[in-house]
Amino acid sequence: MKFIIITLLVIFIFGKVFKYAFKYWVMSTLQKSQNQGFNSQNNQQTKKEGSIHINQTEKKESNLKGNKGGEYIDYEIVK
Repeated sequence: MKFIIITLLVIFIFGKVFKYAFKYWVMSTLQKSQNQGFNSQNNQQTKKEGSIHINQTEKKESNLKGNKGGEYIDYEIVK
């Protein structure tokens, strides 16, 4: 009988401690991710508002010259 009572008390106490520890861990993780998002957002807004910056990408001329409409695929008409 003593064993059952002690086991139930240990489970109850462990459950309470785990509940608060998990809650603390989730809140701290959320706080860290929010701070990282806020910091990265501040770093991106260093440009003057209204200015436009366009990044040029390299054009792949070889793909455009070699592409002449795709390849032909035979098919059968199913009735």
